Amino acid sequence: MTDKLERYPYGIFRILSGHGRIHIVGIGGSMLRGMAMLLQREGYAVRGSDSSAEAVAELRALGLDAVEGHRAENLLPDTSLVIYTSAVTEENPELEAAEKRGIPAVSRAEFLGAYMTGYARRIGISGTHGKSTTTALTDFVAERAGCRPTSMLGALLPDVGQSVRVGGRELFVYEACEYRDSFLHFFPTDAVFLNMEWDHTDYFKTREQMENSYFAAMTRAEKRCIVNADDEGLLRLCGRLTVPAFTFGRNENADLCLTDVTEHKGHYSFTPVLCGRELDRVVCGEIGENAVCHAGAVLSVACLSGWDLPSVAKSIAAFSGIPRRLEVLRREENRVFYYDYAHHPSEISSVIRTLRHTEPYPVTAVFRPHTYTRTRDLFADFCRALGSADRAIVTDVFPAREDPIPGIDGKTLAEAVGARAEYCPLSALFPLVRQLSGTVVLLGAGDFQNLPKNIKNTLDKPSQNE
Repeated sequence: MTDKLERYPYGIFRILSGHGRIHIVGIGGSMLRGMAMLLQREGYAVRGSDSSAEAVAELRALGLDAVEGHRAENLLPDTSLVIYTSAVTEENPELEAAEKRGIPAVSRAEFLGAYMTGYARRIGISGTHGKSTTTALTDFVAERAGCRPTSMLGALLPDVGQSVRVGGRELFVYEACEYRDSFLHFFPTDAVFLNMEWDHTDYFKTREQMENSYFAAMTRAEKRCIVNADDEGLLRLCGRLTVPAFTFGRNENADLCLTDVTEHKGHYSFTPVLCGRELDRVVCGEIGENAVCHAGAVLSVACLSGWDLPSVAKSIAAFSGIPRRLEVLRREENRVFYYDYAHHPSEISSVIRTLRHTEPYPVTAVFRPHTYTRTRDLFADFCRALGSADRAIVTDVFPAREDPIPGIDGKTLAEAVGARAEYCPLSALFPLVRQLSGTVVLLGAGDFQNLPKNIKNTLDKPSQNE
């Protein structure tokens, strides 16, 4: 461990020893916001900047020192370390100022990797889908098992209302994102892998590159990997590991086999069999088929941790999910509105299947594609996923960090889906959505979250055009 840690810039450890101020570039991001709160509650001097005025106002309301915009003068004289989001470029004025002043600057992932080594046990949750929910469920179960976890993820913990829980120093639970190889900076004692599908195609140019990254992340586990045996790609990588691996899933050869899986109104239950020994049946409080994988992963952690399994099963049943995942925005007599963060074809398909189990109305999927590269590289998969809805409405691509790609846009995608799909420009989307009936699900990431807010708050108000 010491040899690995010596690779990190010296400034991280000087700050962790309690000296100097930490400045966070992009403090409004969900993970960095949680990190700022955690550091401040532990007594560190924290300041940050963000381009979003709304985010800055929210942070100030939480008692954090945040400023709008990125300027060199935002770095106070006693700043000893700068942490930055991967969304900023080297031309960011605060990063340039840090370089001129000789202040160490590290990415969020680099800092988190060093920071987590202060915890005795570190459980990292990885995978293309379900990381946030499974991290939140692990935190939920561990808290009720009396473990006092410190937890951090890219979404909100339901019973905390923030993306971080400050607990003790024995257990650190965190979401281990694969984008830009972030999880290769981390030092888990227990590394959990839920699934592996090609995504973030702006960074992972090929599936092989992504698989190599996942395998490298597996090898970083200090004690063991916990792997979903239903994912063939993960299982194949698992066979090359030198660290112990514990498998879970419906696969009959899994160490924790999830048998007799049944569904009732969108809620799933199963009987876990641990190395041939049948355990008490588990009912998932979270809605949707993915709940089985999430519960299986957390139950595996519980089995390996010696937690009381009947109590763990009760906690899994009490956990109903996290915000922005099949979140009900509004329910009326002849229609219901949902929002889901889904922006990958598999996630979209799963959401639509779940709604067909739980709602009596036809399903209309309103989708904003996230990034041009993902839309281009997974184009055929998006067509199949959106084609599974009764009606699909596609709007403009959210570019994030990318420039447009000729021929890749919302209109082209809608036309490729077929007769049941239509294109609607973002500027005209809300008036259209407010007229829809049946089951309506808004799908997408980025700034698409503003539309659910409008649905929640203004749907009952007359339109200016009416």
